[in-house]
Amino acid sequence: MRSRGREPQATARTQLPEGLPSSHHEWLAEVPRDRMPFPAIAPIYVEAQTQAAAPLDTHIHDALEVGVVLAGEQRRFSEGFTFRSLLGDVWLIPMWEPHGWEVVREKTRIVMMNFLPDLLGNEVIGDASWLRGFAVAPHLRPRVSSPQMRRQVMAIARELWTEIQDQEYAWVTAVRAGLLRLLTILYRSWHGPENAGAAPQLHANSLQRVMPAVAALQQQSGRRITVSEAAGLCGLGRRQFHRIFSQTMGVGFQTFALRARLGHVQRLLTATDLPVETVARESGFFDLPHLHRHFVRHYGCTPGAFRSRTRDR
Repeated sequence: MRSRGREPQATARTQLPEGLPSSHHEWLAEVPRDRMPFPAIAPIYVEAQTQAAAPLDTHIHDALEVGVVLAGEQRRFSEGFTFRSLLGDVWLIPMWEPHGWEVVREKTRIVMMNFLPDLLGNEVIGDASWLRGFAVAPHLRPRVSSPQMRRQVMAIARELWTEIQDQEYAWVTAVRAGLLRLLTILYRSWHGPENAGAAPQLHANSLQRVMPAVAALQQQSGRRITVSEAAGLCGLGRRQFHRIFSQTMGVGFQTFALRARLGHVQRLLTATDLPVETVARESGFFDLPHLHRHFVRHYGCTPGAFRSRTRDR
């Protein structure tokens, strides 16, 4: 009888979560609360949900996200861009990007994959990095654009649903393969004249070159990390680091780092009773007005209102 090797550690949830997801500490229960599971502890977190109708939710998290609607309808929000997600629609969210959703119909069913960059690493789709669809503004990202694409996406999403629900041997491998197939289908039709030049020509090793800076933010998201420090971690000059990081992650390092600190604020507001002033200090903000200004811009409400809304749910 064939001996089964150890399956890569991952977590699947098949029920609607209560409240806002505060972090991905649920990837592994034994990960201490002050450590992020990065880079090699648990690279993927997946959900297969049937959702009830619910009002707008907004959050930032420390992973990339790909999701598909299998039934029903969501309204999704990302960086000022709003779009309806119907049967067979796909969304892409890069790391630390503020985004939200509103479940419009009862029994909306989705498959969602949150994953760390090292899950796909230097993988290429065609002749370019898999990251290229995440590294552009939300309204420029690849979308399902034809009935044939929608059928292909739905077939893969149903397979993913089954893999996540059943968790048979090598299911994590199957989910990773399904994720790559989804991105491949999206990118095949993402070369029209309206997108010419919109997607950066990412080299396969671009992610690897900036990963030390990304890892530092994952592990120390509440600390202010300067561009010079990040560039030094990557062994690059400031100008070269800025260019490669912006092309790879879609935003400059300073914006990326700010969003990481806001994610740290979100976790503290959700998981602790610390005063908001203390949360601001422990998340690298100069003072409470400094935090308020950035939090309202990204979340659409004050930190106190966010905490109250989260706990009410």
